[in-house]
Amino acid sequence: MYAGEWSKAVIARDQKCMQCGSTERLTARHLVAGYRYDPDNGEAVCMRCRWKSEASKRPKIKPEPIAKPVKPKLAVPIARPEKAEEPASKSLPPRSLFKQRIA
Repeated sequence: MYAGEWSKAVIARDQKCMQCGSTERLTARHLVAGYRYDPDNGEAVCMRCRWKSEASKRPKIKPEPIAKPVKPKLAVPIARPEKAEEPASKSLPPRSLFKQRIA
């Protein structure tokens, strides 16, 4: 007997979930590992009960905190051009050159 036949035989025999009594979404589960395709080594359970029983066996893993991206350090510093000084011609003329108008 192969897996598909074994599963169908177990579900046909039980016709309901052996844990909650549901008849929807039935699947076959092994009772004891080792006797793979012996119909006496299986029971029909619904997907909800199967998920609950298998979830308790899974290890609980805490997600690792997300690390902030690290800016890579360069082996050789980048040479940045020095800022050029502004020419003196852009500066304002002395106040004595302005004429004041008195109205």
